[in-house]
Amino acid sequence: MDSLSSIGPIVGETLRDDSSTMTNDDRAEIQDLLARYYTYVDTHDVERWVALWAADGQYDSGHVQARGTAELTAFLAGHVVHTRHLVTNVTVDVDGDRAIATNYMTVLPTAGKPDVIATAYCRSELRREAGRFRLVSHVYRPDPSFLPPSVGAVAEHSISSESPSETARNKQLVQLLTLELWGRRDESAIDRFFSEDYAQHSPFAAPGRAGVHAFFRAITAALPDVEVTLEHLYAEGDRVFAFMRWTGTHRGALFGAAPTGRAVTLRTAEVHRISNGRIVEHWDVVDGSAPASPSK
Repeated sequence: MDSLSSIGPIVGETLRDDSSTMTNDDRAEIQDLLARYYTYVDTHDVERWVALWAADGQYDSGHVQARGTAELTAFLAGHVVHTRHLVTNVTVDVDGDRAIATNYMTVLPTAGKPDVIATAYCRSELRREAGRFRLVSHVYRPDPSFLPPSVGAVAEHSISSESPSETARNKQLVQLLTLELWGRRDESAIDRFFSEDYAQHSPFAAPGRAGVHAFFRAITAALPDVEVTLEHLYAEGDRVFAFMRWTGTHRGALFGAAPTGRAVTLRTAEVHRISNGRIVEHWDVVDGSAPASPSK
């Protein structure tokens, strides 16, 4: 399956101009499958989720791809879930033993403030096997018109979302990283977003991906309620420039500073270099007036 880089193909493609070959049973079965798909993600039921897929099924979120039973199993098994998915605007189109379904997805937290974490357009291809429909592919792309309040991102849209370039996709990658790692507290995002040979130039984090893991754990231990806000986001070529605000309550030791119990606010200016859909290099500058100095 080709990786889709724009929203249009996800919501616009159909198999036929009419639904003459589609029965109510077909529609009900596929709608039930989609409901189970998101339910099993939310409950982290890996076995039942994988059973919804054909053996050659492929998952594609733009920054993560998994193909076949083994990769799909490893993906969800390693995916930390602290969210619930609300699915709306479901369409189903069937032609014989093939089907296409689309939906709009809203991701909500399971605890804390009732903010929307993310929204996305989703498109599924299905194939009937042994009398039952199974997923052949599932593609989702974030809605470029929505920036979640829980992250507070303010992106400078110098590049049209209607025909995303590589530069626009690089910018989206940093947005998604912020959502998944800091909004959803999903540490497994580090291994999906950062390359194996990741070069770290920040004095506040150890080298490589291992350093990002250690930094994430240190920040979430010291500031358990940390919120990371993308205040501005720009991109040029393979570089993404992020201006970020970090807020939280100082509950644990942080870079040698004993916990104070006070609110902490600081800002960083960060540069990410992207290659082949992964972050490969990082630099940052920390606001010197801040009471502490975390950086990613």
